[in-house]
Order: sequence, then structure tokens, then C-alpha cells
Amino acid sequence: MVAVDIFDDTVFGFGEIRELLGSRAEFLQASVYEIPDVLGERFDLVVFWGVLYHLRYPMLGLDSVRRVARNLVTLETAVCNATDGDLGPLARFHRFDDLGKDATNWWTPSVAALHDWVGSAGFRVTKTTNTPDTERAARSLVDLVVDGETPEYLQVSYERPLRLQPVDLS
Repeated sequence: MVAVDIFDDTVFGFGEIRELLGSRAEFLQASVYEIPDVLGERFDLVVFWGVLYHLRYPMLGLDSVRRVARNLVTLETAVCNATDGDLGPLARFHRFDDLGKDATNWWTPSVAALHDWVGSAGFRVTKTTNTPDTERAARSLVDLVVDGETPEYLQVSYERPLRLQPVDLS
């Protein structure tokens, strides 16, 4: 098991919990965009909860997850319409702190857009569970399986996987 976060393992208590449980789980400080290159392996199960709506580039994030997923992915994210009916495949961009008063929230797709996004990235949806609007946002939990050897976007587009080079912004 490998846990990945952009913050070190003390911020959300991973290190303390690992020690308390006597776990052998590993921790890697990295961005979701970096994980295919820094992990260098694939996993039978990827848990991708509460991350997608924090990404400025959600499709790139899904492409990264697809590159490390061997079989199953469970994805949880904020969505813009779990209780408002079918808006079709669209996404809402959030600037500053208009979603949950949190400036790190960037995108909320409709459930239809979320299904299209994951399909394009090379997953098949096996189950979707939506929860109603709360003060923060409506939520969707989607169970996925890797669908085929090659992600859909690589079959229909000239685009190729983007690989990022770390940049020191200090």
C-alpha cells in the first residue's frame, strides 16, 4: 500500500496513524500528476477520494490515475448536479472560494460529465452513488474498472500522454 499526498505525512496524521497501527504502508509526497513517473508501478486498487475537484487539470489527473491503475478505482468527488437532475455533460469552474469557501476547489463536473471524463481516460463505470447537496457540494462516489489496454482518448485523438517535469516555484 502506498499513500500519496502533496503535503508531508504529518499534515493529516498519516505518519502517526501508520505508527499507531504498526502498518507497513508507504508514504510518498507527490502531486497526482507525478505519480505514474515517481511510483513506476501499477496497483490492483486505487482510491481517489476528494481529489478531483481540487485539480486545475482534472483530465490530466484522471490520465495519471489510469496509468497507475491495473484494475479497480474508486473515485469520490464534488459534482454540480447530484440532486438537480440531468444537466448533461458539463462542468462548472470555481474561481477563488465560491465552492465551500475553499480557494483550492476548481472544478465540479455534472455526473454525466464525470462519466464522460472517466470513460475518455480509459475506465468503465460499474456503480455510481450520489449524495444530496450539502453546504459544501453534492458528491458522487463512482466505482470504476480499467477498460481495455489503451485509454479511449489515445484511440480517437492525436494527443499523447503529457508528462510533467517538476518545477521549483520558490
